[in-house]
Amino acid sequence: FDDGVDVGGSCEECVGSTEDCLFQGLPPGGINNCFEVCDPTKFCSDPCNISPEQRQTDTINLLETVSDPILLATINTPQNKAFTFLLDDDDVVVCPQDDNVLQIYILAVLFFSMNGPTSSLSLSWLVTANECDWVGLECADDVVTTITIDSRDLTGTIPSELGKLQNLEKIDFFDSNLFGPIPSELGQIQSLRSLSLEDNFLSGPV
Repeated sequence: FDDGVDVGGSCEECVGSTEDCLFQGLPPGGINNCFEVCDPTKFCSDPCNISPEQRQTDTINLLETVSDPILLATINTPQNKAFTFLLDDDDVVVCPQDDNVLQIYILAVLFFSMNGPTSSLSLSWLVTANECDWVGLECADDVVTTITIDSRDLTGTIPSELGKLQNLEKIDFFDSNLFGPIPSELGQIQSLRSLSLEDNFLSGPV
């Protein structure tokens, strides 16, 4: 960090140097935010307080526990778009150490799988830091338990990653334009009590 430069972020206090403080007649760490040096364990350029490279590596390793690595790395797949959203969105900061990172990622995959950017979901999904505020979702203790999305402007497929949300009790995609196979992973959600997929173009057993 350059001496005397306010680097902002979580290291906002890391300004100046010992020499700057003494020149001003102030003790390091004294008033006017006159601190010696930045904590070398902090990275002011990244909101997750780790280096951007480490943030990307940790995020990839975590997402590969629920998604095919090839899909993650392939440009324009829902998985890759969701991964890019996690790293690059400035309004919704998600860190690999957050408890809800997989939940947000899976919902983002769902959003991009169902052509969310051109649908009514774009008005509320991926625009706030708390996914429990997104339209059609209900949560208990910050964990998504209900997804109710019935809109004719939704097109696309249901991603297999949805089956990783193990606290889901209700999924309702009634009267949409979804197509393709019904992911078998939905049958592995032990808490699921209600599944409504009528009036779509889906195939396969439920």
